[in-house]
Amino acid sequence: MTRKLEYRQFLEDNFKGLRIKSPLFFNWPNGLRLNLQMGETDTDEYFEEVLTRATVLFEA
Repeated sequence: MTRKLEYRQFLEDNFKGLRIKSPLFFNWPNGLRLNLQMGETDTDEYFEEVLTRATVLFEA
């Protein structure tokens, strides 16, 4: 299973019906915004890059 499919399955299992879209980020009082876009956002490569960057940030 690809990371993208794992992510979508996780959302479906834990947050049934939740749609990740604007203005979700802006509805929270605090947040950390990172520009992770590097082209198309619905590809396996995009999700792999997001996971890598998030892991590096978490470990730091």
